Amino acid sequence: MQFTLYEYSISYSAAMSVFLIFILTLLVSLLCKRRMQFLRYFETIPGPSAIPILGNALQLTGSQAEFFKLVRQYAEKYKNMFVLWIGQRPFVFLNKAEVIQPLLNSSVHIEKSLEYKLLDPFLGTGLVTSAGQKWHSQRKLLTPVFHYNMLENYLHTVLKESEVLVQQLQKEVDHPFNIVPYMKLAAMDIICELTLGYQLHSQINANLEYVHAIEDLMAIAQRRFITPWLKPNFLFNCTPYAARQKKCLDIVNTFSTKIIEKKKEEYQNSQKNKVALDVNSNILQKKKGKVFLDLLLELSENGSILTDDDIREEVNTFIFAGHDTTSITVSWSLYLLGFHPEAQEKILKELNEKIPDFGSSSLKTSDIGSLEYLECCIKEVLRLYPPVPLIARHITSPLETMNQIIPPGTSALINVYSLHRDPQNFPNPSEFIPERFSAGQSVEKNPFCYIPFSAGPRNCIGQKLAIQSVKIILANIIKNYKIKTMQKEKDLRLISEVVLTNEGGINITIEKR
Repeated sequence: MQFTLYEYSISYSAAMSVFLIFILTLLVSLLCKRRMQFLRYFETIPGPSAIPILGNALQLTGSQAEFFKLVRQYAEKYKNMFVLWIGQRPFVFLNKAEVIQPLLNSSVHIEKSLEYKLLDPFLGTGLVTSAGQKWHSQRKLLTPVFHYNMLENYLHTVLKESEVLVQQLQKEVDHPFNIVPYMKLAAMDIICELTLGYQLHSQINANLEYVHAIEDLMAIAQRRFITPWLKPNFLFNCTPYAARQKKCLDIVNTFSTKIIEKKKEEYQNSQKNKVALDVNSNILQKKKGKVFLDLLLELSENGSILTDDDIREEVNTFIFAGHDTTSITVSWSLYLLGFHPEAQEKILKELNEKIPDFGSSSLKTSDIGSLEYLECCIKEVLRLYPPVPLIARHITSPLETMNQIIPPGTSALINVYSLHRDPQNFPNPSEFIPERFSAGQSVEKNPFCYIPFSAGPRNCIGQKLAIQSVKIILANIIKNYKIKTMQKEKDLRLISEVVLTNEGGINITIEKR
């Protein structure tokens, strides 16, 4: 029997169709099998009931405050860990020290969650957002910058700006007000001067374009964190947020680049001539101490180790990470101290006894270190209101914790807020008891039960500077004002943004001493 060309063509097409259907069926089967294997890992992880495709998305449609309240309730209900499904993506929340320890103690699981990539336009691959070998290299390179001996250079700047803050607060005496905006401006002035050597004066002039640009960039990033359809760049770029982000990035990068270029020129001239830097009225002269940018330029080896883009990314990262965490820590400290006048008096007594000339330019790190009760208060504030309440990691290889395997492709979130209120480690966990952290009072606990600055290899590189700065700011405020708080904790509507804040601000009242 002979086939015509037409009949052969039909036969060939049919065979190819059958073959393609077979291949497609095989691929779908393999994908389904792989997905089922992935889902089996979560059969033993508790959590609220999820529906196909959407997961728990319909349960999480409330406000940011309602979402964070749910997270706390689930932590209390499910104890060690629980899983929430946002669409097809699993988010595993880790709530206990024993569960968290294998993750934070690992040198492998150091990659930040995928959401951090939304910060790339602003921070690039600076220390906060980078991963792998680049992060290891950056961390090793930058660690000496934050050595304890280097911190001596920064004290005068913090003290000076805290005095400006005290003056600015005079307008709020004797009536309730939101302390957060004041603290953000003060922290921005401090961080800009420590990072760039630039006096921003935002406390005096709050309408600076640079300040608003940074605030807008953080707000846009936060909006993308909580809005699934804004995460893909192709959708985000169709929204007004994208145009605003571009404008803000231009403002921030132009500002940073201008100062970096000026500093770089001065550094190169100083290397040639071996003389003190010749600086203009805004760029501070540092004969003894150096700012963060000076040290980065020294480490750069003329671009062979750090390029200009690397330097700008690290500068933006330091400003981003430093000003918001410092400002919110001081704000929560004042909020809690407002309920405890006896603690304020102890702080004041300690300050007058150990640093009677507090405010002088001779302030040393050893002076700040002597304020032990004040440090206990700050540590207790960081326990109750950790500035970063959720730490997110992207799991790239299997993580075993408490006989549970968390598979690659999962976002693991360390629930610092609930961890710090675990009664197993902190009796009467909701009470403000600074003495928990006094010498001789601590009992043996899991080292991962208290992690306000994270822990393990990826802990906060600037934590010593942060504690010193908060100490100086609080000491100066308490020396000048008595703090009162009327807003009860049960009335707070906590929000886990980039930092832990309250819907409507953190309100206190001050009166002159």
